[in-house]
Amino acid sequence: MANLDNEDLVSTYFYIQQRIDRAKERIEEYEQDFNNKNFYTCIQERYEEMTTVAFRLEKEVTNHVAAIEVAEQHIKTLRFKLKHFERFWMELSSSDKEYYSNRYKRRKETFNDKLDNLIFDEVSEIEEAASYQISGVIPIILTNKLVDESDPNESLNQMLKLLEV
Repeated sequence: MANLDNEDLVSTYFYIQQRIDRAKERIEEYEQDFNNKNFYTCIQERYEEMTTVAFRLEKEVTNHVAAIEVAEQHIKTLRFKLKHFERFWMELSSSDKEYYSNRYKRRKETFNDKLDNLIFDEVSEIEEAASYQISGVIPIILTNKLVDESDPNESLNQMLKLLEV
C-alpha cells in the first residue's frame, strides 16, 4: 500500500493550475495593498504615547519587491511541475488516467500498486528536478534504507557514498 505522504503529494499535482491561479491573485492583492498604503505618516502608540511615524520607503519597497519575487518564483516552479506532469499525463492510457483521477482527485479507495509506484516515481522525479531548478543544487534523495547506527564505519561509508567522495 502507498505511503500517505506520497498520496498527498500526488494529489496536489491534480490542482497545480488552481494553485498557479491563486498565486497570481495573491500578487495582484500585494500590488493593490501596496498601492493603497499611506506613503506619508501615520499615528502609532509608542511607549504609551501617541507619536507620528514616517513611512519607511526603503523597508516597504524592499518587502514588497521580495514578496512579489517569491510569488513569481513559486509560479515558475508550479508551471515547471505542471508542464512535466502534463507530459506524463499525455503518455497514459485512458484507463490509467481514470484510475489516477479516481484515486488521487476523487479520493476513491482503489488500489493498483503498479500504477501507484509509476506515478510516485514520476512525481518524485519532477520534485527533484524542480528542486534542482530552484536552487541549482542537486537535492539529497532520502531512501527508506536503514543504516546500522551502531557501526560508525558503516555510517561514515554511507555519508561518503552519498557525497560521492
